[in-house]
Amino acid sequence: MGTVGDALDNALMESQLGLYKTELIKPRRPWHGPPDVALATAEWVDWFDNQRLHTAIGTIPRHEHETDYYARHQPTRRTLRRSCGTRIWTSMASACAAATSATESSRSSTR
Repeated sequence: MGTVGDALDNALMESQLGLYKTELIKPRRPWHGPPDVALATAEWVDWFDNQRLHTAIGTIPRHEHETDYYARHQPTRRTLRRSCGTRIWTSMASACAAATSATESSRSSTR
């Protein structure tokens, strides 16, 4: 058992650390130093977050599921007005329109 605040104090984190050690650390021994472990860890985290297939969400990577979810659940103007207020929505729309206008004018001037 760890002390309060350690990863070992949390069952979910213990499971994650066990998976990390089983899939990455133990099979690739011996390591040549901390930089090798750090690089391999970054690669494993990228794979775990962006490429690993999840059967619970349709055998697709997590980031693909999140992209699909947020594309289907875009907040409507009515939802934003209720949660943020009309003034914020209007300023967001104005900023978006200004950015689009600036992008279009810079494209036309480069042609």
